[in-house]
Amino acid sequence: MSDQQQPPESPDYAGLAGYGSARESASDAVLGVMAWYAEQIVLEQRRPAPDPARVEELMSERRAARSDLERARTIDLQEAERIADAYVARLRDLTA
Repeated sequence: MSDQQQPPESPDYAGLAGYGSARESASDAVLGVMAWYAEQIVLEQRRPAPDPARVEELMSERRAARSDLERARTIDLQEAERIADAYVARLRDLTA
């Protein structure tokens, strides 16, 4: 990935699972990932020759995250912690 495609420095979401309610932590982690996907969509669309398949893949991943965000509002503690952990790890991978 070129410097132009790198998102701005992301906040560190690694500690979210231990603070606040589990649902809030899950929501915050999912929102961080959604923001990364949104940034990548914009960057890809602004390229001189955008890759439609990449745009669609990014949009699909963002939609899936949106579904998890909706679920995070009503899930139990264990599921919220699982979602928070998964999305913290995903954001770490995406921004590494």
